[in-house]
Parts: sequence; C-alpha cells; structure tokens
Amino acid sequence: MVLEEERTYFETHKSELLARYRNQYVLIKGSNLIGAYPSAEAAYVAGLEKLGVQPFLVRQVLDHEPVGVVPMLSVTPSNARL
Repeated sequence: MVLEEERTYFETHKSELLARYRNQYVLIKGSNLIGAYPSAEAAYVAGLEKLGVQPFLVRQVLDHEPVGVVPMLSVTPSNARL
C-alpha cells in the first residue's frame, strides 16, 4: 500500500512528534522525518524540492484526528404529508 511505511512511522512516533511539532505539518518519507513546517503548503513544496515527484506524506501533528462531517440532504418521499 502506498505510504503505509510513512503512516506507520507517524503513528509509532506520534508522542514524540506531538512533543516537538504540535500543530505543525511534518514531511515524512519512508521511515524518515524530513522536516516540520508551519503549513501544509510549505511542507508540500519542501517535499517536491527535496524528494522530487514521488510519494511522500505531509500530515498535521494533532492530539486527535479531525472528523470530517458531510451534510446530509433532507429527503422527503413524494407521498409524505407535510
């Protein structure tokens, strides 16, 4: 699976990353931390400059992963009484 080694590194070292880079964006290639950056864009640009066009992981170091919310449409059956 693509980036599995990078995700494993992130999860394995999460407590260390939190202690040093909380709220920053880390750039990881393989099992190596390349750097930490103030924005996702800065980390991505650094990844392209340092690693070229190949898979690498950019991830924000947070205590908890944000939960995405997708709004649901309100669907009313055509024969429902309002």
